[in-house]
Amino acid sequence: MDDWSSDRLGRRPGKIKDKLIEAQHFNRLPMDIKTHWGHFVQEVIVLSDEEYLLICRVGIDFERLERLFRECVSGLIRDPWDIRFCVYDAEMANDFEVRARCLNGIQSGRS
Repeated sequence: MDDWSSDRLGRRPGKIKDKLIEAQHFNRLPMDIKTHWGHFVQEVIVLSDEEYLLICRVGIDFERLERLFRECVSGLIRDPWDIRFCVYDAEMANDFEVRARCLNGIQSGRS
């Protein structure tokens, strides 16, 4: 019988289900960020499940993005842990950092 038979999966359904859900959220957040702020964000790089690097498009209003991002990013997060976002302009000359958690207040720091 195959290692992935329903009998084998039936012994650990909770763990498998939790890992699948976690993987879906982990992979979904970069796409959600680019969909929500596509006009501003060129690239989202996942450094870990707790840290993301965002590179902005050339010519955007970086200060406006910072205000919008700080106000709204927690609405996109589905994971229960703090996530650190390091956001850089296209030239890597300006940046800001936001620490956020799902549906909680945003903790932030400026670099």
